[in-house]
Order: sequence, then structure tokens, then C-alpha cells
Amino acid sequence: MTYAIAPEKSLTILVPTSNVFPNPLNPRKNDGINTEEMQSIINKRGWEEPLTAYKKHEDSEYYVLLSGHRRLFAANEAGITEVPVFIRPKPANPIEEIERIGSLQSGRVNWSQYEWASYTYNLWQEWGKPAKTKFAKDINLSVNAVTNYILIMEYYDRNEIESGLQKKELTIGSLAGLVKWIRALDNFKPSLVTGLGEDMIRKVMLEKIANKTVTRDSLRYFNSYCREASIEDIKKFLRDKTMLLSDQIQYLNIQRKYQDFNGHMRSMGMLRNRIPNIKVETQHQRNSAIESLETTMKELQAKLNELKGA
Repeated sequence: MTYAIAPEKSLTILVPTSNVFPNPLNPRKNDGINTEEMQSIINKRGWEEPLTAYKKHEDSEYYVLLSGHRRLFAANEAGITEVPVFIRPKPANPIEEIERIGSLQSGRVNWSQYEWASYTYNLWQEWGKPAKTKFAKDINLSVNAVTNYILIMEYYDRNEIESGLQKKELTIGSLAGLVKWIRALDNFKPSLVTGLGEDMIRKVMLEKIANKTVTRDSLRYFNSYCREASIEDIKKFLRDKTMLLSDQIQYLNIQRKYQDFNGHMRSMGMLRNRIPNIKVETQHQRNSAIESLETTMKELQAKLNELKGA
């Protein structure tokens, strides 16, 4: 989104560094990234680009950043007492402020996954929590990314996941998968979740993800694993820091079982599609088709009766 600013309302001035404040809506939580390099650039080249900020109030001497958070941090660390500030009009509301932070920060392509999640979630809230499909289209992100960002921001405390995402020990996909896994566990094994506490299970599983004993792929079987594994199986897995979730899934034959089931269902769907295309040209072909279809109908009816009686 582009914001047209009248020339008479925009100017660059020198402002005491102590009067410029980071924006609390900025998704980046660590402004000290590469600060030594940033200080070196400022010392050698000066201020090639001013900070961008707005006055807190019209008659105020304080300014709130829209972009330049890392440069301000570097200036503070280097003991620089004045910084150049390009003054912009104050955002009309939090929605506009969040949008302007995102559009003005050319470095946002380097945001961490947590910073992207925070930015997306804050914007979604300020827009009144619109339908995720439309919201994703409006901000040019995939629906899956938006859904996962919102899911993890609503579920996890920032201190649980921010560092892991920064270090790439955790991923957005694995965190979203873990939410679904824990909810499935609570659905199929509620006594275990009540007894251990969801908080403890979550912490154990986050550690396992960081240690790579749980992967995004192994979490995909959240429903089948949490339903089929016994409480003793799951307790054993949670107690053993070295046990791979994928190994236990394979040992319990859960993954194979559900792959086979899905394969059979796909084959049955192909059969239904093929039956209308059976064409006969001779009496022999007609007799063969009738015999085959009657046999198939008997087998299908027997399986249907078995399932209904189960």
C-alpha cells in the first residue's frame, strides 16, 4: 500500500536519540541483530538514509519509529546523541500503522518466521478477524501460511517459540502440527492430558522438535497415532528423549495401516470411475462383464454388511 505525503508535511530533521522510541507494533523483537556491522556502517558512511518516524503528538518532542529500528539501536549502542529523522504524518489508526511498518521496512524480507507470524496476526486482529481466505489474498500470502501464523500466535506464548524460530530449531509447520497433535491427544486420551497437564506435554514436545526426535512429517499422523497408540505407548514416548515419533509410529504399524487404508479407498474411487466406461461389443464380453460385476457386487455387499455390523 502506498501513502502519498504532502511535501509541506514531510521533512528530515536532527532529533536527540533519546527522544526517538521504537514502535511497539514492530514485529521484530530483537533490534540488536548485526548491530556491530550497523555501527561500523554508520561510523564510516554516516547516515545515508534517515529514520522514519512520526510525532507522538503535534506539540510533542517525542517520535515513534515506523522504520529504522536496527539503526536506532546501533546509534544508542554507539553513543550517538542525534539521529536524522524523516517525519511522516501520524497513522490514523493501528491498522494503518501496522501496514506502514510493513511497507516501509524494506528489510522485512529478512524477518524471522516469528516476526512474520506476529505481523500477520496483529494485522488480522486489527482488521476485525476477517475470513482467512480473503485476508490471505489481501496481504498476498498463502491461505496455509496465514492459517498457521494465526494458529500458533493464538496458542503459544512468545517466550516458548521465538528463540527456537530464530535459531531455526522450530518451524511454523512443526508448531502448527504440534497444536493439532495435542488437540487430538486431548480428544482421544483426555485422562493423559489431564493427568500430565497440557503445559507439560507441550514443553516436552517442543524440546523433542528442537532435538529432531519429532518432525513435521511425523506429526501429520496426529489423529491415527493418538487414537491407536495406547496410553502406555504415549507415556513411553514422552519419557524417552531419544525416541523418534516416526519410529514408534512404524513400530505400532500405524502409518502403514493408514497408508494402506487410504490406498484402498483411492482404488475404490478409481473402480467407481471405471465402471461406467465398460463397453461391450460381443455377447462373450457381455457375459464376462455381467459375471465380473455380479461377483464385485457380492463382495461389496458383504463388506458393507460387515462394516455396518461392526
